[in-house]
Amino acid sequence: MYGTVDGRHAFFLVPSSAPGLTIGRRLTTLGYRGLAVSGVELRNVSVPREMVLGPFDDERALGYVRLMQDLALTVASLGLMRRTIDASKSHAATHVRGGRAIGKYQEIRF
Repeated sequence: MYGTVDGRHAFFLVPSSAPGLTIGRRLTTLGYRGLAVSGVELRNVSVPREMVLGPFDDERALGYVRLMQDLALTVASLGLMRRTIDASKSHAATHVRGGRAIGKYQEIRF
């Protein structure tokens, strides 16, 4: 989790079993089955000092985490796009209309 300590950026490693931590239901995402997205609620959760990364004097650590988050989403999106193209090609090659595979029609061809 991200937060602040004395007004400075910090990250808190919170075990899923921590009292006061509630993880909401997993949200349905279109094609991102490997990426769990859920709401999180914290109520009076105590985090021991050894489970705190930081605090940091500037935003570089936060920027790095955001960059890694963007990278993970980009990689997942590329995989999803690749799977969509493969499924579309397969469908176009095997689905028949007018006596021939629809992939043979110029409007459908990849």
